[in-house]
Amino acid sequence: MKIISVKEEFEIIKLFKTESNIVLDFYADWCGPCKSLGATIDSIGKDTFSDVTLIKIDVEKFANLARTYNVKSLPTLVLTHESPDSGERKVLKTKVGSLNKEGLESLIGDTYEK
Repeated sequence: MKIISVKEEFEIIKLFKTESNIVLDFYADWCGPCKSLGATIDSIGKDTFSDVTLIKIDVEKFANLARTYNVKSLPTLVLTHESPDSGERKVLKTKVGSLNKEGLESLIGDTYEK
């Protein structure tokens, strides 16, 4: 899984156009559960879920994007997929709260490895 921390909105737009399976990780630096989930995300090997890109999104910098995805609590993971046929990005699942490694792997695997 590729893990990308974005600094500018154009980076997100570019990734939306080039990557099919994207997990949006909405977090804040002051959020304890977000830090825990971040450590869990980092513990997953880069070879695991090679067709998935995780984008770390700071809600304080990207408040409009958080509103677009109806993020009301942190951390929130939004699992998305862009269909090559329609070119439209669809939300497949949303998970609020922290997860352990097994729970995160199961969530991603159940969503994308069908």
